[in-house]
Amino acid sequence: SLRRSAELLMDDAIFFNVLEERVPVYRFTSKKHSYADLDRAADLARRGYGKGNQGQDELRQAIQLWRAAIAEADLNNKQARINRKIAVKLYESIGVASLVIGDPGSAVLYLGKAQRYSSMTTSRTNGTGMSDLLDRARERDRRTRKLSELPENEEELNALINRVEAYRGRIPIRVVPVSMTAELLDEHASRAVGEMVTETMHDAQRSLDDNPYERQVARTATQGFYLFLMPYGNKLDSFPAEVCELTHLNQLRMPKHGFDSIPDEIGNLTALKVLDLSGNNIERLPDSIANLKQLKTLKLKDNPLAPGELERIKELLPGCKVKG
Repeated sequence: SLRRSAELLMDDAIFFNVLEERVPVYRFTSKKHSYADLDRAADLARRGYGKGNQGQDELRQAIQLWRAAIAEADLNNKQARINRKIAVKLYESIGVASLVIGDPGSAVLYLGKAQRYSSMTTSRTNGTGMSDLLDRARERDRRTRKLSELPENEEELNALINRVEAYRGRIPIRVVPVSMTAELLDEHASRAVGEMVTETMHDAQRSLDDNPYERQVARTATQGFYLFLMPYGNKLDSFPAEVCELTHLNQLRMPKHGFDSIPDEIGNLTALKVLDLSGNNIERLPDSIANLKQLKTLKLKDNPLAPGELERIKELLPGCKVKG
């Protein structure tokens, strides 16, 4: 309605006029790593916020530096220069700056990532909750696109993608997952910065972006990163090799699909604490299962395990509770 539009415009006017005092500009220190690039980004952001509408160039430069840094993030390594804690703050910084420069689409992507990867889902940004910022970004994105409704959940998104897919062959369309868009921007930014991120890092990032299972990974403060691939409506004939690329997983549950083998690459999932492979047709697990040093629970019930296999697995995983 006209009244609602007026209220939103007034709210934006008030919000952006006081934004400089409400949004932190993060700085990072470490004896082991240099954060000169992020100090530069912080200086640019501070100047940009201070200039109001005249500071968009500084904010765009800051965003470019933040994106380049995120491209080297290692969310599973606390000792990494850009670890999970720092990445969350960078996602938040990019999201807020994108909102200010009038790019609500990017704001939605990055604030969503900040909320997803932060265990503190009620984290507040100088009095403005993360959820409030994300809601504001979504609303501005709707108004910018002049759409009355955008997909709010996976079911609506899949329905939209299916409608678009119907036009394949008539017009050239490439459907890019929402979760991939932000990473493509990160890659572009890091290339523009130049020597800050190596080509090897780009290759690793792209391989994760192309993974069809990455966007199904969820996270909570208690369960960590988890992927539940249940057989109902989506039964798998074989164990997907792409799952073994998700090295940040803490829990993986794939019961009752019917596959009879597990790839050697399962040993790459070194952060796993729970692995549920019950109800399949597995006779033997690869030796690489021994790499899962953090595994606490392994469920193999209702699998036709070869004679002596259960005992062999228990020897390979002495600290794990193996349920066969």
